[in-house]
Amino acid sequence: TNDIYINIVLIALMLLGGLGYFVLEDIVRCIKDKTKHLQVHSKIILSTSIWLILISTILFKIFSPNVTILQALFNTVTARNTGFASIDFSLLDNASKLLVLILMFIGGAAGSSAGGIRLTTLAIIILFPISVVKGEDIIVFCRKIDSNMIRRAYTIFSFYVYLLNQKATISLSTKKDVFIMNVWHF
Repeated sequence: TNDIYINIVLIALMLLGGLGYFVLEDIVRCIKDKTKHLQVHSKIILSTSIWLILISTILFKIFSPNVTILQALFNTVTARNTGFASIDFSLLDNASKLLVLILMFIGGAAGSSAGGIRLTTLAIIILFPISVVKGEDIIVFCRKIDSNMIRRAYTIFSFYVYLLNQKATISLSTKKDVFIMNVWHF
């Protein structure tokens, strides 16, 4: 759990797996052909992924001060992509466990090996209320997000929340003395 080289290699592999084939292909294409730029989809995935990793690692470290930064990074990256663990989760407080559950709910990019609602859906869910307050359309990297994409994102999000609540309701109604965090775990 403390071998820095193994952790870095695993983190890199998990991140690549969570980016998705379309983004990886776009990055390779841009490296080979220096005149090409990343597609908007790739930019959204990369920027959302970077922000999510930074914020979740900082929160994990705040919620669990006894873990190292490397352990916090590893566990927040793995929660979205693979499900490995480098620490004993039974020793974590509830805030850390909830953060991991939220990261599992989010997942990775479309076309990746990760599950969840996907990073593009998360980006739209975050950007839409901001655009409503500003009274503008969602503009990301100089491109307008179509209203059908916004509806799809909120439909996916609503469906996942519905399934999560149904699972929690069934589990809580069939088991006595079950902590809600155990019920929400997929």
